[in-house]
Amino acid sequence: MKKYFGQWQSLEDIEGNFNQKTGLTSKDILFSYYCYEDYSGKAIVLFVSPEDGLLYEVYGGHCSCNGLDGQWEPERTTWEALHKIKSLGEYDDATAREALERLVMRNLKS
Repeated sequence: MKKYFGQWQSLEDIEGNFNQKTGLTSKDILFSYYCYEDYSGKAIVLFVSPEDGLLYEVYGGHCSCNGLDGQWEPERTTWEALHKIKSLGEYDDATAREALERLVMRNLKS
């Protein structure tokens, strides 16, 4: 399953844009998306922590004068919480949006 969308093709791209070593491996990444258009960007990364095995999310955004630097702030989340947020529908890339929605639905507990 594809897990890098938008301008990201690898974990190295994520770490480069956030200007941060994450301590992750590519197998830890479940979904990532970064879009940079019209001098602004937005990003999301979902991963399972190699330290505790829990699900985390990182969101970032910027205008033309800044990048994602300093925004690598993982927050613990759940599949249920991801299912409830409205931001799933705000990603411009339909392929990324659908992949994220499938990932969340596949991992929701019945």
